[in-house]
Amino acid sequence: MYTDNRKKIAISIIIFIVFIFILTGFSNKIENPIINKDENYTSIPNRQNLENQNVQNKNSDNDIGYQTIFNKSEDKNDSDLLKASFANQDISLDNNNDNKNNQLDQNDNNNQDNLEEENNLNENVGNPDTTNPNIPTPPIPDEEIDNLPPTTNLSDLTIKINGKLITDNPINIVSQVVASEISPSFHPEAIKAQAVATHSYIRYNNNKGISPSVGGRTPADNIKKLSSQVINKLVYYNNEISNTVYHATSAGRTNSSADVWGGTIPYLISVDSFYDDGNRFSKAKNWNTKVIIDKNRVQNMVKKNANIILPFGMENDWFQFLPQSQGGLTSGGYIARINLFNNTHANGKTITGRDIREKILVENGKFLLKSPKFDINYLNNNFIFSTYGYGHGVGMSQDGANGYASNSSYSYIDILKHYYTGVQVK
Repeated sequence: MYTDNRKKIAISIIIFIVFIFILTGFSNKIENPIINKDENYTSIPNRQNLENQNVQNKNSDNDIGYQTIFNKSEDKNDSDLLKASFANQDISLDNNNDNKNNQLDQNDNNNQDNLEEENNLNENVGNPDTTNPNIPTPPIPDEEIDNLPPTTNLSDLTIKINGKLITDNPINIVSQVVASEISPSFHPEAIKAQAVATHSYIRYNNNKGISPSVGGRTPADNIKKLSSQVINKLVYYNNEISNTVYHATSAGRTNSSADVWGGTIPYLISVDSFYDDGNRFSKAKNWNTKVIIDKNRVQNMVKKNANIILPFGMENDWFQFLPQSQGGLTSGGYIARINLFNNTHANGKTITGRDIREKILVENGKFLLKSPKFDINYLNNNFIFSTYGYGHGVGMSQDGANGYASNSSYSYIDILKHYYTGVQVK
C-alpha cells in the first residue's frame, strides 16, 4: 500500500517538475524572440509597431528603402547592429537609441575613425577663400614721373552744356563736370583721377578749337576741394595733352579706341578693369543689367533706324552673333559685329554692337541699352537684353577707378596710368 502511494507521489512530483520545466522554457522563448538575418518583413513580430517607427518608403526622394530601429535589449550600451532584409534591400538597424539622429558613437573605434576623417575633410574645405591672387596691388611709384613739375597753364576752359557755351576758370569748370559724372561718395583718389581726366579731356579739345558737350552740376564741397588739389595736373603722352575719354563702367576690360572709333591711339588700348566684372570684390552696379523690349517695339525700331524688316515667326534669328574668328568681338570683349536677320549692313555700313546701342535700339533719342556688350534671350514675345558695363568702354572706367582706389590702394596717378597706357601725369 505504502509502496503504491510512494510510486504515485514520485510520479506526481516528476510530472510537476516536467510541467514547470516546460512552462519556464516556453516563457523564455516568448520574452526573447530571435530575428534571423534572412527573415522577411511580413514575418517580423509586432509589424504594426514597426510601421509606426518612421519607416520611409523606398520610392521616396532619398531612395534608401524601408528603415526603422530595433531594440534587441534594454541595455543602451549595446551597440551591435542587426541586419534585416526589407523588400530585398539590406539596411542597418541601429539598436542604440542614442544614435537615432545619426550621431557618432565615440566608444566605437570605427565611428571614431569616421569622425577623424570627417574632421580632416572639414579642415580641407574650411571657409570660402576670400583671397584672390589676381586682385590688383598698387604699382611701384615712379618717382621720375610722379614728381615732375606741375602744369602752369591754367587758362580758362570752355564747355557746352545743353547746347550753351560756358567759359570759366578751371576749378569751376572741372568741379561742375566731375559732379555730373560721379558721386561725392566715391573714394577721394577716384575723384581726383576723374578731375584730372576731365581737365585733360576739356583742355585737349579746347586746344583743337572744340568746346566739348558735357554735363554740369553744382559740386559738393569735397568734389570742389579735391578738384582744386589736382587742378594743376594733366595727363600727357609724348609731352602732349591726352584725349582722356572715360565711361561709367567697363565690361571687365576696356575697349580700345580703334575698336570703337577707328584709328590707333597708343594710350587708349584695351586693359583689365578688375572691379567692373561682377566678381565678389566688385561694387559696380552696371553688370548684367536686364532690359526687356517687346518684339513689336524691336521690329519698329529696326525698320525705322536701320531700314530692315524683321519677319514675325523668326524672332530667334533676328539677332545673329558672329564668332571671334569673323570679327564678332572687340579686344575688350564687346560686340564688334552682329547681323540683323542675315543683314550684315544697315544704311550702307557694317552693323556693330555700338550701332545696335546708339543708332538702332533707340527711341526718342534715348539709348535703351547701357553697353555694346550684351546677351539676348527671346521669351514670351519679348527680347531680354542682358548688358555688361555702361558706356562705350574706352579710357577710364569711373566705377573701376573707384574700385582700384577703395580696394587696392591706388592713388589717382596709379589709376590714370593704369587706364591710359604709357602716359605721364604732371
